[in-house]
Amino acid sequence: PDSSLYSTSVNVLDLTGRNGEGVMGLDTLPLQWLSFTAASARAKLGHDYVQKEIPSDVHFPPRTETQTCGAIQYRIFDDADMCYTKDLHDHCALGSQGIQYKNDEADPSVDDDCMMSTALGDALDRLQILVQAEWRLDVYVTDAWDGDGGHSANTLHYEGRALDFVTSDFDTNKIPRLASFAAVAGFEWVLNERDHVHASVSARDFDCVRENTNL
Repeated sequence: PDSSLYSTSVNVLDLTGRNGEGVMGLDTLPLQWLSFTAASARAKLGHDYVQKEIPSDVHFPPRTETQTCGAIQYRIFDDADMCYTKDLHDHCALGSQGIQYKNDEADPSVDDDCMMSTALGDALDRLQILVQAEWRLDVYVTDAWDGDGGHSANTLHYEGRALDFVTSDFDTNKIPRLASFAAVAGFEWVLNERDHVHASVSARDFDCVRENTNL
């Protein structure tokens, strides 16, 4: 693209994240880029370039989720758990405006789509900016923290480090591009699961789930 498109920096919400981490590329993208960020495939996340679309059943980066984000070592079973209080927050209350949440769980004390780690919530906020700019839609979260065993044995959902989501119009044709946007937004591992995107992050220093184990 024309170099003149780099003249205006994005200054929407706090793109540096609550941990001051920032996302290489995203926090310096010009406003004109937001509508075709994925198509340009120019946003660099430290070591890999994001492709235009992530096809069905393909993950980015090509390494495994465990290699990229680390293995689960502590399962948060319910809202009385010490790591629930220390690591998770209510993103329905604290996250960006417009993000939608399925919240269909019978018992939110053991399974709640609003609850997630800070790093996960920061990436979700950045994804919301890109989705609104590209489609004038919102992110729709279908699963976040899960303590009641609704996922596979070693899923990062049990630590509040993984999300499942779609766009708010539920158009599965947008999934490949949405997955690419998720990588641009700073999710460290992204999988196109055909009818939704699964995305995760690593545990941060001093996170309860990093310093403890119950598995």
